[in-house]
Amino acid sequence: MKSKFNICLLIAFTLFGSCKEETPEAYDYFFKKSNSMITGDVNLSVYQPTGWSDKIILSTQGVSETSSSVIYDNQEVYLSFAVTNYGPADIPDKIVFSSQIYVDGRVVATLDISGLLSNHYQPFNNIDIGVLSKGVHSIKLVIDSNGSINETNETDNTLTVSKTIVVAASNLTPSQLTTWDSKIVLSTQTGLNSTTAVIYSNQTVYLSCAITNIGSIDVVQSIVTKLYMDDLLIMSFNTNGLKIGYLSYIKDYNIGKLTVGKHTFKIVTDSNNDIQESDETDNQFSLTKTIN
Repeated sequence: MKSKFNICLLIAFTLFGSCKEETPEAYDYFFKKSNSMITGDVNLSVYQPTGWSDKIILSTQGVSETSSSVIYDNQEVYLSFAVTNYGPADIPDKIVFSSQIYVDGRVVATLDISGLLSNHYQPFNNIDIGVLSKGVHSIKLVIDSNGSINETNETDNTLTVSKTIVVAASNLTPSQLTTWDSKIVLSTQTGLNSTTAVIYSNQTVYLSCAITNIGSIDVVQSIVTKLYMDDLLIMSFNTNGLKIGYLSYIKDYNIGKLTVGKHTFKIVTDSNNDIQESDETDNQFSLTKTIN
């Protein structure tokens, strides 16, 4: 005669089968059915970590905590963001949810996260979203884009920013050596780096000036720069191309003796408008000097 315990055990195995074989399926079934219960106190959103300039970082420098102020249409763009769980409940590692990055309505990246503890965040750095064309672009981030998490607030999963991409171009402008006191130096001796305080009409005057390229691409063609005194051309010089950040200059050009009174000296670079520039308004610089 079977004991009551054996009978109960037999019934249990008849109804539910082997516990050893069914445990994984039962585990999966539990998580599927209780997903909303486990994540019901979860709230996913975009997060701005300490030190970051924005919630969405758009940079041309790779890993960066600061968005680039200017991005050109010849530069690779990298995006960084972070996802946080503001809710009091953890998301178990077994549960995977996705985040997607859109550029102008097109998905450019999908990233998966396996679980996320309460009040913790997961950063994603240096995601290459490619080179963007000139103009305004819409960058959108969607958290839990696959809708796998049941949240207390589903309205804060999306963040959109706009970024204007600038045409890459050179930008020529008058400049100065670090040792100079101005973009035009007038001296009565050669080798000086600052304008002589008092210049007399019987003294020979030497002029120094410089130009630079502060744009986003190198200049490969010849650049014409002209120098004027009182709106009269006194000389011009050619620069055979100019790389970004480089200087081209003349030092101690002899302009002779000057008459008594005020004289205005002007440097104009790209004087023939041969170069397409990002800014055509900063090509000249003027300095007025009184001769005694």
